[in-house]
Amino acid sequence: MSYTHPEYRLSLSSFFRLRPASALLARGTEGEAVADARRLHRIDWMGDAVTEGAEWPRAAAEAEEGTLTDLPELPSGEDARATAAFIRAALEDPALVPKAIRRQVDVIAALP
Repeated sequence: MSYTHPEYRLSLSSFFRLRPASALLARGTEGEAVADARRLHRIDWMGDAVTEGAEWPRAAAEAEEGTLTDLPELPSGEDARATAAFIRAALEDPALVPKAIRRQVDVIAALP
């Protein structure tokens, strides 16, 4: 589940407290459930049992803060053809996958 505005994190967390589910909650890009290739955003895990006094939601990853100093190489165009070509190239050469995307995959893969 993704959200755009920080206050939505609170309302979505409250929803999942009332309706427990194995869910990830992450800050999206313009509200879309896509990873930001430039930096890792906070990812919350809501699959643990809710216990009184427990941190809820539990941060699976904290957001990278500060000024971006190292931008990943991304496709020159934003159209579907350029994006598809970049994805094909990254599937053949994983070193092309931006560091922030690799970190997000690692965080998600490490969850129970």
